[in-house]
Amino acid sequence: VASAASLYPSFRGDDLAFVLLEPEGGLLRAQRAVRALAAQAARHGARIVRGRARPDGVAAVLDDSTRLEGDLVVWACGPWLGRLFGDLVSLSVTRQELLFFDGGPAWRATDLPSWCDYDRARYGTADIDGLGVKAAIDDLGPPLDPDAELTNEATTEPQVRAYLHDRFPALEHAPLLETRSSRYELTPDTHFLAAPHPEHPTVWLVGGGSGHGFKHGPPMAERLAKTFRDSASLPGRFALGERQPSASMRTASSGTAS
Repeated sequence: VASAASLYPSFRGDDLAFVLLEPEGGLLRAQRAVRALAAQAARHGARIVRGRARPDGVAAVLDDSTRLEGDLVVWACGPWLGRLFGDLVSLSVTRQELLFFDGGPAWRATDLPSWCDYDRARYGTADIDGLGVKAAIDDLGPPLDPDAELTNEATTEPQVRAYLHDRFPALEHAPLLETRSSRYELTPDTHFLAAPHPEHPTVWLVGGGSGHGFKHGPPMAERLAKTFRDSASLPGRFALGERQPSASMRTASSGTAS
């Protein structure tokens, strides 16, 4: 705990039993990564079609009635998965806030680790790309309709500042630069969903990964590809069916909406 203080411009850890440093850990620029993936897929021959789709048997049908079919159809549509397959998939969709603070030059250093307080369900990063120091709570936010517009209200600011007071005192009164919202879609036990449709074996449902899924994208895709190609088995925890709430994979968040 004492040595952790050398990693940040300010740090208070007198309530901690230990600190775990992952030297090879880091963060991902998700938006850039998705754009790069789409561009690379197109260069390899993929046809990217943008639009709303609905399932129709083994096909996907767009709003303009275009029917898309293939040897395999994968529905990996985040919060909308529960709406399209509500009889098979149970997901909670919530609005989550990300707050960005002006921490000054000290927080723009390139060697500041991201952090996650598992027991307190708080996490954040240094100032990356000039966006500000990100600090957020991982407690589930209010329920959200997948089609609802995301607002950028800072309703969690008091809780976030209280946490910064305890862990990074220099940030407690830092100016709030921006608030962003995102959609979370989680299964009751927070494990991923990856399973074939019971009536259409060539149709797969994949999701349940908000809050922890993006970083698992490449190995999850490799695992699914092996399953499709070689009929390799997937863990039973990915299957369809009833799930019981359990300890979160992400943090020790209670798993109930606040």
